[in-house]
Amino acid sequence: ISSNIGEVACILLTGLCGLPEALSPVQLLWVNLVTDGLPATALGFNAPDEDIMQQPPRHVDEPIVNGWMFLRYMVIGVYVGLATIGGFLWWFLSHGFNWKDLTTYAACTDMQDAKCAILADPETARAIALSILVLVEMLNALNALSENASLITARPSSNIWLLLAIFSSLALHLMIMYVPFLAALFNIAPLGVDPLIVKEAQPFSVLVPSNFDDWKAVVVFSVPVIFIDELLKYITRHMQASRNKKNN
Repeated sequence: ISSNIGEVACILLTGLCGLPEALSPVQLLWVNLVTDGLPATALGFNAPDEDIMQQPPRHVDEPIVNGWMFLRYMVIGVYVGLATIGGFLWWFLSHGFNWKDLTTYAACTDMQDAKCAILADPETARAIALSILVLVEMLNALNALSENASLITARPSSNIWLLLAIFSSLALHLMIMYVPFLAALFNIAPLGVDPLIVKEAQPFSVLVPSNFDDWKAVVVFSVPVIFIDELLKYITRHMQASRNKKNN
């Protein structure tokens, strides 16, 4: 749910700010139908929480998603959206663009101008945004190993199917990025590969990155989702302990 909220937040914020689209429709379809599908299925094999028998039964009138749980979904979802947009903007701002260039891109009509050409088809910036979205959602799948337990106790090795699903999803993402035919189909640029090499590559060859600066940015924008969810889980455990103590 939080991942879907993040996608909506990304689309909504770029539209409200007048920015170029960070993600194209075909990229969103790929994420929702393929990349997310495997981890979502594998989460069904999660082991129960170790303290499940210590928790009181849910009240008959209590909703499945209460107010606090909804807030947790929103916090993570908003971060997913902000991280995706953040990586998208980072690429532009680190390559000589400014905020005005981005918010007035629709008025850019001279396709002979380098900036206009990039704004019309920001393949590399979208590749970064898509990579952040995929990686942050894979990390969020790890967060979902347990509703409230920390990853320190709910170890990823407890669900080998989830690890295989995450590995497969990341492999699929790398495939559409580093096989030129697929990269062109999804309108993204292979991160860390010289544009001249991409231009001369055979459609079904496999490209290998030589520069990892873009990937470092992807990791930096993605990893905080683990720490945010760990904080929310800690607050939840504290709230449950206080409620149980009060009931006893």
